Amino acid sequence: FYTKHYSWTPAESLFYTIDTGLSIGTGVDGVEDTDDLGRIFTMVNVIVGAWVAMAGLSAIVEYGIDNEQPAGATELTLGARVFVKLTTKLAFCVYGWIAIGVAFGVFIEEWPVIQALFYACTQLASGGLQAPSRSSVSLVFTAVFAVVGFPVFAVWSADVAGAVFHDHTRLVARARSRKATNTPRSDKTDSDWSKFLVEELTARGVLDDSTLDDIKQRFLNNSDHEKRE
Repeated sequence: FYTKHYSWTPAESLFYTIDTGLSIGTGVDGVEDTDDLGRIFTMVNVIVGAWVAMAGLSAIVEYGIDNEQPAGATELTLGARVFVKLTTKLAFCVYGWIAIGVAFGVFIEEWPVIQALFYACTQLASGGLQAPSRSSVSLVFTAVFAVVGFPVFAVWSADVAGAVFHDHTRLVARARSRKATNTPRSDKTDSDWSKFLVEELTARGVLDDSTLDDIKQRFLNNSDHEKRE
């Protein structure tokens, strides 16, 4: 559309499609909408891009859930968990991609190292605060750099955030657990209360079979550990 409507080069059209579709909005002089038809098309592109981004974020959340610490695994401190996330293969992919962006900025755009690093990091984080030049090489590189690097950076960021907020979520869960189990005694036994609690949480969709199995496994692991002691 952009190539035909604005007579832009394919590189300019590719850059603008990705720049607006991922809501980066870097902006390059001369590569911008100048009439209502173009603006309408770009609005649709931005909205559809947002939908795709939301679908991607949902996939990222599922990725984080599927890769949670397995039952019975040794608990790590906050610093250790963050260090692990900063030294994974995925993390080094992000570092390598940033290095490629820095190399592009230094050798192609002839920016200082800090400016090139600024370009690489803000592109990956969808900030887009440093615009490239209007050459075909720069525009195509920036488009590919963003469309490949953004999802990888997002997955890694979710990984690191999960490690940071792990303690908070566990504290909240423990507080709710204490509140749930600290109920006034009645004619019913503890086993009756436990059974009712599981049934009620399952009925409300809070507890699924997978989570219940994980909790049972943790209970069995703790019981075995206490017996050995």
